Amino acid sequence: MGKTKTPSFVLTIEMEANNSVIRAIEDYLEIARVIYNSCLGELLKREKQMKREKKYKKIRRCIRAVSQKIAHFEEKKEKEKANFYKKEKDKLFKELFEYQLKCGVTEYAMHDFANPIRSHFGNRMNSLISQKVATRAWYTFQKKLKGDAKRVHFVKKREMASFEGKNNLTGWIYRNKSIVFEGKTLGLKVSEKDLYMQEALSAIDKEAEFQFKNKEGQIEKASYKVKYVRILKRVIRGNVRYYAQLTVQGFP
Repeated sequence: MGKTKTPSFVLTIEMEANNSVIRAIEDYLEIARVIYNSCLGELLKREKQMKREKKYKKIRRCIRAVSQKIAHFEEKKEKEKANFYKKEKDKLFKELFEYQLKCGVTEYAMHDFANPIRSHFGNRMNSLISQKVATRAWYTFQKKLKGDAKRVHFVKKREMASFEGKNNLTGWIYRNKSIVFEGKTLGLKVSEKDLYMQEALSAIDKEAEFQFKNKEGQIEKASYKVKYVRILKRVIRGNVRYYAQLTVQGFP
């Protein structure tokens, strides 16, 4: 049975960042940039090698031929034949995915590829954060792989603007209106007049219960909680500011 997808929303709150915290964030952003660019470069290299292989070319030719058959029979309104070729196309895409897996052109292959890079930086970056950076590189590359983009763009020095974890248990985490990392606690700038933010944070800290409908239309219960934290760097009117974006389980 699949995991129930719960509703969520995002809270963006500025952090109280001193010089040591700023250095830590900038270090993380630079490590994230190196991992992102390295994964992107490796994916392009593996794709180039994969596309040279005869098997890959054969699968691609078959997919184009089957697509033409589907279009032909749909135009003729011969539904049975069109459905037959649609099933054949699904088989070919499965075969293509398995071949990409063999060639290491996958998201999870990039998780493994990122590990030595993280080690090069003394494992300063949390492993789950490095995996999310590798996943971001994969999503960028995937657009090119699918034909939705002609090329990919690498991130220049000092232009990486964010990093995030996979959960609120390790790395940069939210606790009691603060961000905690490496034994440090950072306060969040929440105005007393900002009633929306006050109420949202109160619901998280109290683990307030809420109800929602699942995809089958059944009513389920869950509690407000932070799923994961994204650290975000923004330049506003020439000034650099640092924010915590909390992805929160619940309704805004």
